[in-house]
Order: sequence, then C-alpha cells, then structure tokens
Amino acid sequence: MRWCDERLDRELRNWARWAKGSSGGPRTNISSLERNYKAPPSPDEKPRHFDPVDERSAVRMERAVSGLERRLRLVVKHYYVFKADPRHTQRRLRITQATWRLEMFSAHQRLGVYFFNDTQYSALTI
Repeated sequence: MRWCDERLDRELRNWARWAKGSSGGPRTNISSLERNYKAPPSPDEKPRHFDPVDERSAVRMERAVSGLERRLRLVVKHYYVFKADPRHTQRRLRITQATWRLEMFSAHQRLGVYFFNDTQYSALTI
C-alpha cells in the first residue's frame, strides 16, 4: 500500500533500512567456522540484491521523522521500520483504522514538506 509518491516512499524505505542497522546485507554474530562457510552459488541460483543505504539521506530523514508528533512518529516507524501490520499498530496505539490512515497521511504530508521542501505536499489538505 502506497501512502505517498515514489520519491518519499523510497526515502522512507532507505531510512528504515538505516534505522534497522542494516547496510544492505545480512548480519550474523555467530563465530563458528561452519556457520561462516559460504557454499559456492549454484549455476541456476539468482544472486541476492540488497539496496544500499544512503546514510546522508537516512540521517536527514531521521531528523524529519524525529520532528513529528509522537503518535505520527510511532505510526511511521511501525509501518516502515518494524513492518508491522497496521491492525497491530492500531491495537497497540488504541486508535481506529480511520485514525491510523489519517495519521499516516498527515505524517507523509509533513515529511514531504520537510524533506523535499515541495509545495506539492503543502497544497494537499485532509
């Protein structure tokens, strides 16, 4: 489900990867040799593709998200960083589906204005 245009969605997904602490690839804390062994790829196996994190953009988005009101910030973090089901977030925050949608929309409007300084976002009304 898209809540905003592709530019803002791409920036929020980049921020979410950064917020989770991932630089684009899987991490492991296991130190055994068996666990660290990587078998050569089979000829018919597709290579994994991980989107790199643009840290500069992610830090800028972090500033924008941290400037949101608490509940808007939580709605955005639950959706993008934790990839939580909206129903779970609604129960946790004790809000209705309509309120969740309104807050997600409002958060995207504010982030769009802050992040892109774009009048496209400020012209929209709820």
